[in-house]
Amino acid sequence: MQMTVIGVTGPSGAGKSLFCSRFAEAGYRVIDCDAVYHEMISRPSRCVAELSREENFGRGILLPDGSVDRRALSREVFAGTPEAGKKLGLLNAITHRHVRTSIKRRLSHPGNNRRGFVIDAPLLFQAGVEADCCLTVAVLASGKIRLERLRGRDGLPDSDLMARLGAAPSDEWYSGLADVTVVNDGSRGRLFSAADAIMKMIDEGRSPEEIKKAAVSG
Repeated sequence: MQMTVIGVTGPSGAGKSLFCSRFAEAGYRVIDCDAVYHEMISRPSRCVAELSREENFGRGILLPDGSVDRRALSREVFAGTPEAGKKLGLLNAITHRHVRTSIKRRLSHPGNNRRGFVIDAPLLFQAGVEADCCLTVAVLASGKIRLERLRGRDGLPDSDLMARLGAAPSDEWYSGLADVTVVNDGSRGRLFSAADAIMKMIDEGRSPEEIKKAAVSG
């Protein structure tokens, strides 16, 4: 039987991880793409070697232990300048390839996983990961809610957080690509109810088109 693979995306601070945690409670295996990426850049790796080539970002982004200085890299790609925009595109092109390779490897070794996979991927469509999914979900939230969450989570200055929020695609972009859109208004109960509804429809054998028509909302 083909394994169910659900791709979950949306902008930073929208509540994707919390949404995915409901699937984890129900027996799905969650692949956190941010965690995969951070693991790759927290030690010497093929991804880090490519990023630190002189023609890419150079060795100035490396810490003494060979890992990537995330703040230095963030300043380069979220500066809000045309040059920074090009660097963000370069960063994504390199990291997407390495992250997707890691995801494919994990999907091909499900172990004792019998329920399915959920891929928590902020850049699901940009990285082409949706091609590995049978259903895609966009989790969205207002800019105010997202900023509050990022303040508590990342510990970065508001200027850095606002630059990150400004770099994200619009809500309409996510909704236009995803099979299902879940709007997270800050209520954990409603967010979990939306996840439960999606799981129930999957268990019933409904197609992505049928789930989309059901108009799930958080």
